[in-house]
This record gives sequence, C-alpha cells and structure tokens, in this order.
Amino acid sequence: MTMRTTLSWHVDVMLISALALMFTACATPPPSTDGAEMGDSGTMRPASREVLATDEAVEQAWLELARTERTIANDWQNKTFEVFEAEVYREPDGGKYIVNGDTPIGDRKHLQEFFENNVQKSVPIERGLIVQNDGGVDAAWSDTEKRNLTYCVSTAFGTTRHNEVVDAMTDAGNAWEAVADVDLIHANAQDGDCTATNNQVVFDVRPVTGAPYIARAFFPNDSRSD
Repeated sequence: MTMRTTLSWHVDVMLISALALMFTACATPPPSTDGAEMGDSGTMRPASREVLATDEAVEQAWLELARTERTIANDWQNKTFEVFEAEVYREPDGGKYIVNGDTPIGDRKHLQEFFENNVQKSVPIERGLIVQNDGGVDAAWSDTEKRNLTYCVSTAFGTTRHNEVVDAMTDAGNAWEAVADVDLIHANAQDGDCTATNNQVVFDVRPVTGAPYIARAFFPNDSRSD
C-alpha cells in the first residue's frame, strides 16, 4: 500500500498456499479513488473503492495491470538503477527497501535484481493464483502452520484504539477463515510486547509513523523480523 498517512498500522502480510493474506487499516481513512494510481517509484497504488468482482471487472483489472506493467517498463527502460534506488522508500529500522507498495527487499543486491527483472522488463502477466518461489521451493505455509497463524496487537495504540484494532483484526480474520483453510489466532497475552522480535507470534500489528505504506508484507520463508 502506498497511500501516506500520519499514523499507519504496521500489519505484516503472509502468503498462505496460493493466497496472499493481507490486512490493511490506517488511523485516518485514505481518500477514495476510482482506480489504481502510480506511485513515485513506478509502483501501482491500489484503489480504495470497493468493486464487485464480476467477470467483466476482473477482465478489466487484468488488462489495466498489463497496461501498467508496460508503462512502467517503458518509463524505466533508459533510466539507471541508481535513479530507481533513490526513489524507493527504505525503512529506518533495518534498512529494508519497500517495493510494490508493501513488499520488503533486504539488500541492495536483491533490489537491483528486482529492478532489472521486474521494473525494466515488461513481464507477461500470468493469470490465476500464484505462490512465491525461492530457489525452486514454494514459500507456503504447511498444513499445521496455516492453522496456527498467531498475531499480537500492540498496546502502543492506546486503550481505545487498541480495542478498535483488535475488533478490526477479528473481523478480517473471520472473513479469511470463511473462504480459506486458515486459522488466525489473536495471542492477546503478547500484546504488551508486540514487536517484530517477538517470536511467540507469526506476525505483529503495531503503529508506525512516516512510512509510505498502510500495510507491509512478508512471505512464509522470511525471517520473523521481516
């Protein structure tokens, strides 16, 4: 997500089987848009307006995505990696680069590979669900892991806001559990120590400031701190 807010919720995101599991929220509602917008670094900002997933709407989304990919590739064809790097947001704690609005890249080497393979090239869009693949191995939760996706909600939100976030996460988790074979479990005993270094949960929900994203992603094969 790339909309800027004064206070964002840092909600880590997981790839579950072939589904990308994402929760998003922010302190102040983002302005509604009628379609995707382009970010400063050639990333696409998702629309906040709800769209009914009709066959026509899905087809239109695929076509729009393909056009966007070609536009980005054309824009960056004759630009250098150094120019791209200067425009990519880098987190102050840990130094990770954030691409595609919510996806972290750990170091400069992998950022350059991403630039050469995904930004300068217009890769054909493959329709359907996909799974992150690393070295020929699918990055997916096991049957045991996907039924024990624990999270905490930081008390740093303050009492009132904390309760609101807990309720929102519960609603989001219930919605995912209704359509996917996953169990999202709020480990409320960890809320007082809800940080990226807490290994008692799979992901943490905590407030951050100054970040250009509403939510941030990670994959099942990433380390806990990612």
